[in-house]
Amino acid sequence: MMSKVEFPDGRQVEIHKLIGFIYGLCESETNILHLLLTSGEKLSEEDIALRLNLARTSINKPINALLSKNLVKREKQCEGKVRKPKYVYYTDKVEIYNKIIQDLEDIIKKYEEAYKVHVHKV
Repeated sequence: MMSKVEFPDGRQVEIHKLIGFIYGLCESETNILHLLLTSGEKLSEEDIALRLNLARTSINKPINALLSKNLVKREKQCEGKVRKPKYVYYTDKVEIYNKIIQDLEDIIKKYEEAYKVHVHKV
């Protein structure tokens, strides 16, 4: 069951879609973030692709976007000396919650400032 946020006019939006809107995430980025948040696991690109029924080649770009926005973490896992390192991706639920709350507070402050400037122009 998806958690939803209700707006003052009664509209409801899934919380992960709202997070996607706040951070400008495309659908695949939102889906990957949702998977990592809800699974609580450290997953490889192969695992993510398998669980989301996507081609592995379509996973790298959205993961890099999530990494650059500090929404996902990456950890290197070495499997022997011959193979190249494998990366797994995960989220820290407490950290991401705090990040979202802080970013929302920043958005509110920016909105207040922009609104005051706009109203004084009218």
